[in-house]
Amino acid sequence: MDPTLDPWRLSFRNGHWYLAGFDHDAGEERMFRLDRVESEVEPAGDGGAFTPPAHLGAQPPPWELGGDEALIARLLVDAEQAAWAASHVGPEAVEEWRPDGSVVLAVRVTNRDAFRSFVLGFLEHAEVLGPPELRADMVDWLERLAGTGS
Repeated sequence: MDPTLDPWRLSFRNGHWYLAGFDHDAGEERMFRLDRVESEVEPAGDGGAFTPPAHLGAQPPPWELGGDEALIARLLVDAEQAAWAASHVGPEAVEEWRPDGSVVLAVRVTNRDAFRSFVLGFLEHAEVLGPPELRADMVDWLERLAGTGS
């Protein structure tokens, strides 16, 4: 079944067009990469039938611009990078400040490739804590990059 969407914003990022809006079938805000839309798009309803939310001025982070199944990633960032990481993802993503100054972040991920790139930017200063399948995916990807994996 194709989603029914209140289209809020059209944006271009990293070489791709995205449509953000409220997906009535999923009951949540979603982002669709337009080159991955396979069905015909059919307008429905009258123009001005809904009001986009005020938060649309902010562009979602790249790891939320994808069609992967949504999951909440838990990322541990050590004290050296913790303040920057927390300010970059926003205070709502801070799950825990640890006594050593490190931070655990909980971020919604729908683009695993972009999330891996984000984590890789921290080098040895970050660790994916979970969920287990995302951690395993990260380890496998790093092993392939290093030429030690399957």
